[in-house]
Amino acid sequence: IQLLHPKALIDYIYDDTTCRQALEIMGNHGFTRHSVFALFSQETDRVTLCLKANDTTRAQYPFDFELRMTYALEGSTIRQSYTVINHGSDPMPFTIGGHPGFNVPLTPGECFEDYVLEFGCVKSPKRVIMSESCHDSGTREDFPLEDGKIIRLRHELFDNDGIFLQDMCKKVTLKSNKSGKFVQVHYPQMKFVGFWHATRTDAPYVCIEPWLGLPAYDGQVDELSTKHEMLTCAPGEVYENSFT
Repeated sequence: IQLLHPKALIDYIYDDTTCRQALEIMGNHGFTRHSVFALFSQETDRVTLCLKANDTTRAQYPFDFELRMTYALEGSTIRQSYTVINHGSDPMPFTIGGHPGFNVPLTPGECFEDYVLEFGCVKSPKRVIMSESCHDSGTREDFPLEDGKIIRLRHELFDNDGIFLQDMCKKVTLKSNKSGKFVQVHYPQMKFVGFWHATRTDAPYVCIEPWLGLPAYDGQVDELSTKHEMLTCAPGEVYENSFT
């Protein structure tokens, strides 16, 4: 879960303060991926976990935040919901996203190449080109899709990290052309979607990653309040988002 996408190992600036230590600790994809969440509530069909600002998070992200994550069963669907709360007195820049992974193949006797990613509409997306250090290069390239909506899976797709797209449909289906088995991911409020597995491997999975934001531009020191693709949560504001 990404509460912040800073530039790893290079300072960011907020309120005229250079936070060198923060970036060296935080690294890629923000800090919540390494945080321990507390149980907030639990029912038979859902659980909510909570992370609140503490000394460790403030050393990396100087805001009085609260993040609640709910996983809810709704029939054959899992809904993953985010609630971000700004308990502080200053506007709070942030971004958030997910990194769910799915077995490929889903059914014994099939192989990775039997599967496709099929979008819910015909589109001509732009690919966000990442640098070698996994930051935003600032370059966008056309990413043609088969019939305007299909990516056929093959391991070589991920030899140079993931595929990150903007201007895409808000629904994608990972499905087998052989058995018809499928998993559909719907992310109506997310601006970007990424696809990834470990580079230069025959990894038996693919991650489908709905994101609101992007990493920092390569080679630049970001001012958090003006960093590209950030949201701002006003003092006392509650922000909510989810995907299924």
